[in-house]
Amino acid sequence: MEVVSESELNQKLTYLSDQLAEMVEGYRNGRIIKDGFRVALVGRPNVGKSSLLNFLCGEDHAIVTPIAGTTRDVVVGELLYGGQKLSFIDTAGLRKTRLMRLKELELVDQGRGH
Repeated sequence: MEVVSESELNQKLTYLSDQLAEMVEGYRNGRIIKDGFRVALVGRPNVGKSSLLNFLCGEDHAIVTPIAGTTRDVVVGELLYGGQKLSFIDTAGLRKTRLMRLKELELVDQGRGH
């Protein structure tokens, strides 16, 4: 077994730490190259998220209507831009939770004297 000084041990550990950091960064970069970028389209209901998804991808992936709340599930459209894969994720519009709605209804009822 090789005997090393504390200084040598610190140098070797620093080198190993740096090598590991480079490997982790390489993995992250490789994942981006392999999987591409994911972009979530998020906003209030009926502000054009689905229309934007369809426009960006050049295809009708999502249903577009004047009725708010049409998108119920996640819709994904993909395209290549500059050799890089981009995934656009259309989400349902952001709304208050059901719990908040129930609380609001209770407050309204209390205010009416019910």
